[in-house]
Amino acid sequence: MLTVIFEKIQELIILKLLLVSTMGILIFLSHSFFLHQYLRNRSFIVTSMMLPPIALVITTVISKNIVLSLGMIGALSIIRYRTPVKSIYELSLLFALITIGISAGVNIKYSIGLTLFIIFIGFFTKLISSLKLNIFLSDYSYDQKYIEVILKINGKFEKLTNEINIDKNLISYDEERNNDDFDTNIYLKFNNKDEAKIFKKKLTQFSSIIIKSYSFHDR
Repeated sequence: MLTVIFEKIQELIILKLLLVSTMGILIFLSHSFFLHQYLRNRSFIVTSMMLPPIALVITTVISKNIVLSLGMIGALSIIRYRTPVKSIYELSLLFALITIGISAGVNIKYSIGLTLFIIFIGFFTKLISSLKLNIFLSDYSYDQKYIEVILKINGKFEKLTNEINIDKNLISYDEERNNDDFDTNIYLKFNNKDEAKIFKKKLTQFSSIIIKSYSFHDR
């Protein structure tokens, strides 16, 4: 029965696109629950849904037409991703999304197996941390022991960075257009609550920065 289902999925590209996109979002949602909550922000979720189908279509095109494959290689070679990746963990997740799409072009079973394995890694890491086993180093850039701050300001991201340097604390950010204005959600991390409170106090000293919301919680 399962063999027949896999064969049908393998034949219909639209089903494969939907399936790999679902697998991508499942990875990010599960890891946001087990490891890092910031993976649930809009930019990461949309990326998790887009990358696997894109990789799948590229693989399908290349595998069926040698002329198109050469053209695709030439087109992709001019693309440059300039957004910096803050950690090797995030880079690994992005690579996993691409691999899921590529492997689905060969056999959807590989994609499903890889997705389940990556979800299991998140669960296993959470389990070890909850057992208080001293395996992981204490580094708030990667593990769960830090304070996560969600800051919302009126204006674009550059408005904040022009006033204060947040590079060492920044996780990610996304901008929302509000009619003719912008609001920016910024996700930050600090060693403890005192650091988070001091940072908020610094922000209030800049009259150009309008804070719409500021919340923090343990991670």
